[in-house]
Amino acid sequence: MIHTCMKIVDYHGELSVRSIAPLVEWALGRCTAFTVIARLDEIERAERILSPLMGDLIERRRTNIWPGTQSAQFVELFKFELSDRAKPFLLADLVPIVIAAELPGSDDGVPWPPVEDLSLLRSDGRPMLITITHEYDLYLKLSPDEFAALRSEVGGENLVIASEDCMPDEQY
Repeated sequence: MIHTCMKIVDYHGELSVRSIAPLVEWALGRCTAFTVIARLDEIERAERILSPLMGDLIERRRTNIWPGTQSAQFVELFKFELSDRAKPFLLADLVPIVIAAELPGSDDGVPWPPVEDLSLLRSDGRPMLITITHEYDLYLKLSPDEFAALRSEVGGENLVIASEDCMPDEQY
């Protein structure tokens, strides 16, 4: 089935941990794995942040293609099983870092976070939720039934669909 891709923003047009936490929690219940990336010069810092999850590591590789991005630069991609141990870590520790809510961009002298671009993957490897840290973007790739469930279970009065058909339907 073809999935519709929607760029989701809160009513202020900016992502925040508070605004996306319900979306992430909802998607966590429907996904089995997740990916994050680290720039090659940030691998050591990324490993320290991700160390509580290394027992759930499924795959680690250098690539220039990851959910939502194709780049000339290579990064380290980490793919983890979405275990019961990983879910609270994602919500409490990783989501604030990945959406850069706690580490703003380098414009003010603070470096970008060492772990970026969280994606939650379905059991077949297709992304359901994609974040692009440097753009402060979050995308959901949902079937019509999933979109109806999201609106029913999470609400959505503060969500705006900013664009559609925005990402290819690839497996990772």
